[in-house]
Amino acid sequence: MGGIQQIDERPVFLTRGIIRLGYKDEGDKGRMHNTEHFILRDAPDVAKVYGDDPKEIDIVFPGNDIDKVAFAAFQHWTGKRNSDGSMTGFLACQGNGPSLAGAPGVATWFEREYAPPADECLGPRDPATGYIQRACFGDGARGACEACKQSKEKKCSPTLLMRVVLPLVSIYETYLIVTHSWNTISNVRNQLRVLNQLGVPLTSRIFTIYKESKAARPWDAGKQREFKTSIYVMKMRENKEFMALHGTTIREALKAIASGGLGSFLPSGQMEGLPPSEIFELEAPTEVMPTKEETARQTADSLVGDPEIEDAFATLEHFRGTKFTPKAKLMAIRKKEQEPDIKKAVLAEIILQIDTEVAKQKKAETEASPAEPTPVAEEGPVEAVPVEVMLPEPPLEPGIM
Repeated sequence: MGGIQQIDERPVFLTRGIIRLGYKDEGDKGRMHNTEHFILRDAPDVAKVYGDDPKEIDIVFPGNDIDKVAFAAFQHWTGKRNSDGSMTGFLACQGNGPSLAGAPGVATWFEREYAPPADECLGPRDPATGYIQRACFGDGARGACEACKQSKEKKCSPTLLMRVVLPLVSIYETYLIVTHSWNTISNVRNQLRVLNQLGVPLTSRIFTIYKESKAARPWDAGKQREFKTSIYVMKMRENKEFMALHGTTIREALKAIASGGLGSFLPSGQMEGLPPSEIFELEAPTEVMPTKEETARQTADSLVGDPEIEDAFATLEHFRGTKFTPKAKLMAIRKKEQEPDIKKAVLAEIILQIDTEVAKQKKAETEASPAEPTPVAEEGPVEAVPVEVMLPEPPLEPGIM
């Protein structure tokens, strides 16, 4: 019997290189420079196909699990730079951050030498793994997190790790796209979640990733004022012309990916095998926060699949006798995205429609049933009623007063 169990039981995609969204200038105090094109210094094979400074790259997702192909979390890495320029580091903490209402999330503390503050720990250190479950307050920009030591030190940041296949470069190897951009993470995750809710397999589509300019008004702590600038964030769109242009040569390989079978070769989500130097390259610290309209759209889309809303839709479907498509549900939710409480407004609208349907059914039932006849008293013997006859008085006799 051949093979090595610890290898064969854990198949992984080969990682060919890293596509970066910016670069760090070591001569400028390590400042991160955001660029309008992708940086391919660690992906030379991609440069051979798309050029040195491409603004668009075609990708395929090797699996349908969003948390495997576009893993996102708040992460705190720690480490140091060695004399040869390499980095030594490891993931110290990882969590999901606070909710929209500001309630702390949950994080796993991996650091073994010391523990987070006691009031942040959700329990004792696990004797088997050495990990601690703790409250997660995010990176400080998205919620109140004064109690979070990592947030105050700015070592925690939102992180997205995308694993993609570049069909024009290599069909059996993946490339990593790593970013700490809040806007990019929001763009990618929400787009994939909508496709997931609509029942569209991620592996069945060819996407094009591209950089788009976005206005920013970061705060200058020294001058105590905002200043205008612009950044480039990554977005995706479906490339419907790809197969017509290139499908002849790679059609069979794309069919293999679209089958979804390669998803088992993807790691569970943690950034295993990622060079430690990658996590120190923070993208665009002057990034603009999402606008009110963008936040509303993201919040509305996040309600797709909400159990309470799904139950309400199911009740409405029962009374209407028709099914809502996932797209129809999404559009109905988006109609309320300008309301202060989107979920409450959506539920109120569905309940109103349910009440309308119930009223229609009651009215139809009333009109369909025959009118009940007015009850008539049974006939019986008529009782004689005495009649008093008034006779005229006699005339008075003459002479009598």
